[in-house]
Amino acid sequence: MVVPHIIQTLLPTGIKGLAIAGLLAIIMSSADSYIHVAGVTLIHDVVNPLCKNRLTTFDACHWVRYTTLLTGFLATLIALQMVHILI
Repeated sequence: MVVPHIIQTLLPTGIKGLAIAGLLAIIMSSADSYIHVAGVTLIHDVVNPLCKNRLTTFDACHWVRYTTLLTGFLATLIALQMVHILI
């Protein structure tokens, strides 16, 4: 609760927007990294060993893309279900 208080009370109007945009960029970057790591880990550590024929690099990249998309979609649905997430 300290950072919103500092932004609200100490920063001028124009700089408030830049500070909020910077915080959102930090949060989005971290969330994006976690979602990407989840997709890569799932394909390389779970799916690839279970396949009879090992996935080629090209196929693995496609599967990672689809898995990352699905993981992001599921994370968004779960986050939207949490009405008390900021409390």
